Parts: sequence; C-alpha cells; structure tokens
Amino acid sequence: MDTIQAACAQLAGHQDRYVQKLSEVIEQADRQRDIECGKIQARLSKATSEIKTLRSELKRTRRQVEDLKAEVAEQTARTAELLHEQYSPKSETAKAKRRQGAMRADDQREGSDPALSRQFKSYAAVLPPRPRNRNGRGAKNWDSLERIEVPMEFPETCPCGCGGTIRNYDIDEKREVIPAKFYIAVRKYPRYRCRKDDVTVGTLFKPTLMPGVTSGTSMLAYLVTMRYGWGMPMYRIENMLNHSGITYHRATMCKQIGRLAAELWHVTSELQRHTLDDASRIFFDETVLKILRPGEGKTGHSYMYAAHRDDSSFGGNAPRSTMFFHRTSRSMAHIHGILGGKSLIVQHDGYAGYGRLGQLGTEVENIVSVECWVHARRNFIKAAQRMKSILPNEVVEIMSQIFEIESVLRGRTPDARLAYRKERSEEVIQRLYFRLRELSSSTLKQDRLRKAINYTLERWDSLTLRLCRILCLTRFFTPLGSGLRT
Repeated sequence: MDTIQAACAQLAGHQDRYVQKLSEVIEQADRQRDIECGKIQARLSKATSEIKTLRSELKRTRRQVEDLKAEVAEQTARTAELLHEQYSPKSETAKAKRRQGAMRADDQREGSDPALSRQFKSYAAVLPPRPRNRNGRGAKNWDSLERIEVPMEFPETCPCGCGGTIRNYDIDEKREVIPAKFYIAVRKYPRYRCRKDDVTVGTLFKPTLMPGVTSGTSMLAYLVTMRYGWGMPMYRIENMLNHSGITYHRATMCKQIGRLAAELWHVTSELQRHTLDDASRIFFDETVLKILRPGEGKTGHSYMYAAHRDDSSFGGNAPRSTMFFHRTSRSMAHIHGILGGKSLIVQHDGYAGYGRLGQLGTEVENIVSVECWVHARRNFIKAAQRMKSILPNEVVEIMSQIFEIESVLRGRTPDARLAYRKERSEEVIQRLYFRLRELSSSTLKQDRLRKAINYTLERWDSLTLRLCRILCLTRFFTPLGSGLRT
C-alpha cells in the first residue's frame, strides 16, 4: 500500500493532466481495496474466534456426552442389579420360582455344562416374562375364593319352541367384591328396678380394650391395618370414610391409634422378651422409614430396626417372632441400646454400626457377632457382572458349595449341624481362604475383585465362626418383604 501511494504521489506531480487524473484513480482504488481487506480481515478474525469458541463448546459437549454415557452405564448396571435382586432364582416370589424351573429346563434342552450355566445364569438379571395375552383378562388364580352361584332366569326348554331340554351349562366366572360395611353396634345393658332397696340397678358393661372410646375393636383394627399395613395416610382414610357416609376426623384417628398402642404395650413387651431375652440367636437388620416433618415442607428419614427370631432351621420349636424398634438415625448408639445387656448370637449385614458387637468393655460384650455369607458372595457376583474375568465366578462357585451344604443342614439340631459342617464345610472353606489369598496378591488394589476379596477377608473370623460354634443360618432374612431387604 505504501509503495503504491508513494508512486501515485510522484505521478500527481507530473505535467501531463491525464497522468495526474490516472494517479488519483489508482490512489482511490488502492484505498478502497485496503478498506475491503480490512473488513475481510475483521470478519476472518471474528470467524476464527467463533471457531475457537465452537471447538471449546464441542469439547465441553463431548465431555458431557461421556459423563452421560458413564451415568447411563452405571444406571444400567444398577437396574440389572435390582432386577437380579427381585427376579433372580433367589427371589421369594412365585414367578421367580417358576422362572428358575424354566431355566433348568432350558439347560437340559441345550445340553450345556450345568456348572457353567449355574455360574452365569443363576446370577444374571432375569427380566420378567411378557404376559400371555394383551386383553386384560388375566390368569384365573382364584381357587381360594368362595364361589357363589348367581340365580339366572332362562326358559326350561329351547327358545325355538321345539321342546328340547337343558343339556349342560356354559360357566362364566368373574371376580366380584362386597365393599366394607360400616355399622353402629348397639348393645343394650338392662337397668333393673330393685324393690328391696328401692333403687335402679345397672348392668356392668363387658370389658373392652379401650373403654369410653366410640370405636370398636374391629374399627380400630381397620384403622391400624389401613395406616400401617397398607401404608395409607390418614387424610386418605378420612376421605374414604367420608365417601361411605362416616365423619371420622384425622385428629380422632391419631388419638385413638396412640391410645391403642399404649394399651398394647404389655403385648409388645412380651414380644420383645420372647424375641431378645429368651432367644439364643437372632437376625438383625435396619431400613429407612420416612416420617413427616411438620413445617419443613418435606419428609425426613428415620430408621426401623428389626430383630427376627426363627429357630425352625435348627430343629427348634419356638414360635417365630419379629420385633421392630423405631429410631431417629442409624447410629451405633441405637444398636447398642437395643442389644445392650443381652447374651445373643446376632447375625447382621456387616454395617459399621455393628462393628463393636462382642467388644470387651462395652454394653454389648456378650453379643456374638456373625456376618452374612450372602453379602460376601454378592460382591463377587457384582464383580462377575462387570468384569471380563472368570475369577469372580470361580469364587462364587466355591461359595455355592457352602450354600449347598447348608441347604442339607436346614432343620437339623445344632449338634448335628456342627458335626456335619466340620466334616464337609471345613475343607471347602479352607480351599476358599487360600484361593482368596492367592487372588489378593495378583489383583490390583482398586479392582472390583480385589475389593470383594478384601471385604471377605476382613470379616473372615466372623464368617467362619459357624465352624466352631453352634450358629445360625447363612442366609439373611427379609422381615417386611421388599421393605426390609438385605
């Protein structure tokens, strides 16, 4: 640009008028070109900055996509885990039992190795089967219901007038319901005129659980069942009763249920004595229980602890019982408060709150702490589902031998169980221990298999305590179905 402008300045001083005009034209054209170049350069610079911005945005979006993919993979694994817990052969549902039989039939038809199929199929997430039909008919699984014949009016002979009689009947069965009937029970207690003393003599009322309350025992049982059995809130129960023509305020329900709980405390105390004081072994677990937080606009978390006594697997004839304790948190202090001063064998899920059970100098020093083989095996099952190695399945297969031995022992006396375990289980457990030690030295510290191994070895003494003591089941319990699940 500078060279062209200098040349134009020299030409402008030329004597020829034409040359002077030509230099002016060249100078203006050069300046216009420079202006256009400046604009193009500005647009190019702006486009370059936009490209940089888009590239950084693209990188950020790609990172978000990767994070979302990782989250989807994690949720998929969690879904598979939940499906396994609900629909696997170990599930307590009837459908799971039927699926287990179908899987065994498939193994026999395919001719596959039963040990290999047990490794992979038994612990894989099994999806629920699709329904047989789509018209909403449903299966007729109502054999336990009473059948009431509904009177039907039909002619005794053929409608065409030929005189043919009834040969047989087509049966049409449908489920029906008689809604709950609410009524007022009126009991008349006579009042006598006593001629001897010239007074009126009344009759003593029959004793009831809560005298002076306007609700009978059946109504109280209905309220408690609807509230705690079916988990319905008080306002919904109130609305249901209002639709039935009964005015029953929530405040009245709460007061009567609270008084009922106080009246039944002696029953609760007897249940607690039978479950904790008279038992030699129990299962212990806890679960989250949501409670209302008035004024906070949200629900809060509390915990329900469950102590379960079941001696049937040890040849005992004591009734089964489950005692629930409501506490505000999952603190170790609550566990010690429930089990303090007791002499029990307590089987639990390995939560850290049970870590001081049996420790000398504590209020729970007489507790024998026993952990659960199912929880130890579950870690290897998760590792087998997420790793491409056969080593976790190998450990699960060894553990399955322990479970098979325990299934044979179920229902036998403690002495017979202990002798059989020393004869059959000891060799399997020693083999498992040495295999875990061998794998521990050859796996990475952050590996899923290594974490499962460490979890088992850290609890080895508590897990193998059953070889030297008369102990409890290897499987844990579910006191509230899916509500308290371990």
